[in-house]
Order: sequence, then structure tokens, then C-alpha cells
Amino acid sequence: MLIDDEAALRDWLVTTLEPLCDAEPIALARYVLALVAKDKPLDKLRENCIDRLEVFLDRGIK
Repeated sequence: MLIDDEAALRDWLVTTLEPLCDAEPIALARYVLALVAKDKPLDKLRENCIDRLEVFLDRGIK
């Protein structure tokens, strides 16, 4: 996935994720950025993100 402004996306993720979960928002934002930076088709990228975030957050989110 092409990300034009990684810093802006990271800042938005931190702000958005902070009230949603107990995970450290900066660490989670970095992890999400790493996941979406993969060069995969959108449907595979979405599936991979969901699978990996379930493990990271230690719960089902589907």
C-alpha cells in the first residue's frame, strides 16, 4: 500500500487508537504502519491485518 505521509498517518493512528484499546498507542500505530506497508493486493492486505491484529491485541475482532 502506498502511504503518502507516514508521519501524519502515524499521528492519526495514535490519536484514534488510544481510546479504543489498552495497547500502547504508539507501538500499535507502528505495528499497523508496518502491516499496511506490505506490497499485497488490498483484500490480502486487509485479511493479513485482521489476522495479525487479532494476535497482537489477543482477542477476536472479526
